[in-house]
Amino acid sequence: EQFLSDMEDFDPIVPDEVASYYLSRSGYVCPDIRVQRAISLAAQRFISDIAETAVQLSDVQKNSKKKKSDKKVLRMDTLSDVLKEYGISIQKPPYYADNLTAGTKSKLTGKRKRGEK
Repeated sequence: EQFLSDMEDFDPIVPDEVASYYLSRSGYVCPDIRVQRAISLAAQRFISDIAETAVQLSDVQKNSKKKKSDKKVLRMDTLSDVLKEYGISIQKPPYYADNLTAGTKSKLTGKRKRGEK
């Protein structure tokens, strides 16, 4: 009872409209905003746990490579590893392009560019 009354004043990071949209897409309909905000709080906690674990794993990987940079970078492979721990599997689609010219035909006129053999 106290928890639900606290949810009336709680302002979650996930906006009410976004939570309502995804809840309705999944088939969940509840007119009580307090319950919806409690679900938003759980989603916020889940995202926070994933981000915290990703930062920790990134720091461990950075320390093992002994790089001196203070810049934090979240790499896709690190995020993928963390999400696997939480039961979420992500993969690159089969049509993923690594660069802008991937999958396009070369328009060379028979001459090679400098540096090509």
